[in-house]
Amino acid sequence: MFTEKALNKAKADLYNIIANNAYKDYLQANTNRQGKQYKKHRPYNLGYDTNAAREVYNLIYGKQPEDITEDQEKQVKAFLLNYRINRREYLKDVGGIKYHNAE
Repeated sequence: MFTEKALNKAKADLYNIIANNAYKDYLQANTNRQGKQYKKHRPYNLGYDTNAAREVYNLIYGKQPEDITEDQEKQVKAFLLNYRINRREYLKDVGGIKYHNAE
C-alpha cells in the first residue's frame, strides 16, 4: 500500500519522466544536423517511452493511496524501478516535486 508521501514521490517522478522525455522528443524533431534549433516550430510525436510513462501516470493521477489497487501499485513500482536505478537523468526536476508537494 502506498503511503501519501510515497504516492506523491511517484507522481512527481512520473511527471518529471514525462516532461524530460517530451522535451527530448521535441529536440529530436526541431534540431537540425548542426545542432541548432529550427526557427519555426515543427510538429512532433511523443515517443514510446513518453507514452508508456503517461499511461502509468494516468493510473495514479488524482487518486488517494487507498484508491490504488495492488496491481496498479505493482505496475507503478515496476515502471519506476528502471528509471530510479538506471535512467536517473530523466528524474531531473522540472516542476514535479513542487506540483505534487513531494518534498
